[in-house]
Amino acid sequence: MVKVAFDIVEVLRFLKAKRNILHRDISAGNVMYVPPSEDEQDADTSTQDDEGTPMFMARAIELGRPIDIPRQSLGRFLAPIPSAPNRYGKHYHDTRLKKFPPTPWEDFTEAVKSAPLRHELDHYIESVFWLMLYWAITAQPKGGAAKHIAVIAWFGLTGKFAEQSLLLAEIISSMDRHWLHASEKRNDPEYFAEAFQRLILQFLIKHNGGDDNSFMNQMIDSNPRELKQPSIQVPWSSTTGPRSYALSQGKRPGASNTAEQSDPKRRRTTQEHETDRNSEN
Repeated sequence: MVKVAFDIVEVLRFLKAKRNILHRDISAGNVMYVPPSEDEQDADTSTQDDEGTPMFMARAIELGRPIDIPRQSLGRFLAPIPSAPNRYGKHYHDTRLKKFPPTPWEDFTEAVKSAPLRHELDHYIESVFWLMLYWAITAQPKGGAAKHIAVIAWFGLTGKFAEQSLLLAEIISSMDRHWLHASEKRNDPEYFAEAFQRLILQFLIKHNGGDDNSFMNQMIDSNPRELKQPSIQVPWSSTTGPRSYALSQGKRPGASNTAEQSDPKRRRTTQEHETDRNSEN
């Protein structure tokens, strides 16, 4: 699935660069992977709105604003621009490699005021990251003993920004590019995609030929792992996000029997309509 993630990023880059199109709902239900040996299937063409699926939504889009600058000085850094594997670097030497040359860690010194938040390519590349994490958490090795998903891991994936921070503190504490100067290479909407693809390639090269690569060819059961039932039910409140709602019901999103419960976007839209009606009254 790591290779699939690489391909998704490449497709998203092509759509934006060549067609000026942003796919604004990257989610498990909108990605179909068919191994070459299997027959092709018809893709799901159900109509979706353009809000995105909460579980896979970029943090800034969920917040409706740029991610705040970390208060701790430890979080105020610019992550290194990763190096590119040789074959990839040679193929894209005059384009991507020149645009994003490898750079070490750098301290963040001063924030600049940028334009208001808008949907950009990097937000939907982040959705690919959350999708890849979802695949990893729910994957059940074929033929292996069934294991439940730990509540804390699932809550970190499906919760709001604060819960995600606990799950991936180091990764998501880096600086939101919104605060970077226009001349900073990491402020390019395409940078996140480039860095993500380079890291994926580095991972594949490292593990494909190593002694610990058995997991790379591990077959996955068609039935995903189930969430371990929490001993205490988390009550629904106005401060509980759409992602957290699934956990409070002890279910994975999509496991409900009703259309409204199984569709996070529809539930959000319904709540917004109710809020509008209340405000009118």
